[in-house]
Amino acid sequence: MTNKKALVVGATGLVGSQLIAQLQADYHWAEIIVLARRPESHPKKGINWYQVDLAQADSWVSHLTGVHDLFCCLGTTMKKAGSKERFRQVDYELVLKIGRAAHQAAVPQLLVISAIGANPNSRVFYNRVKGEMERDLAATGIPRLVVARPSLLIGSRGENRWGEKLAGAVFNVGGRLLRGSLEKYRAIDSSDVARALVALAKSGEPGTHIVESNDLHPLPQ
Repeated sequence: MTNKKALVVGATGLVGSQLIAQLQADYHWAEIIVLARRPESHPKKGINWYQVDLAQADSWVSHLTGVHDLFCCLGTTMKKAGSKERFRQVDYELVLKIGRAAHQAAVPQLLVISAIGANPNSRVFYNRVKGEMERDLAATGIPRLVVARPSLLIGSRGENRWGEKLAGAVFNVGGRLLRGSLEKYRAIDSSDVARALVALAKSGEPGTHIVESNDLHPLPQ
């Protein structure tokens, strides 16, 4: 075990919950911190869970001290957000706030979940916001930024999202037909994304690294 400290934001989401379990089982980190807006429902051994208001940096910025690997799994949907403004607040403003605070706290590495098709010049609002988030995080100056761009995520969300379930089934059936440049559009299990983040955190050169969905699974630990 090393003396490294990991911090996770967005631990209650699809990828974040898988990530917590994998970090907990990995001896690479001596301490795991979680910042979440909800209290911990089922206490986990070795996890230091703090309920915070992410919009208020004063409530959580001190927890960044000494963190080596910061995992940001924040993200919502247009349906959940209720408006474009609210979606942007979560997927752009909060993520960027965390990135800037991490740079100020001298955190050497940030790993963030984005989305396939992210492009700051896209005509699609969702893709444009994700692209702007990636671009502006890279401009913060954090030494190493890893951006994961998963395709459609498969996994149990604890809620009924029949549209995504149907799309996931279609993608699973047709996934074998997606080859070459289309391979990155295959649906991917949330556990594979979490596993890839853990592997990517353990090694790599400084700078900004974009990892497309087809390169997220499988990655060796």
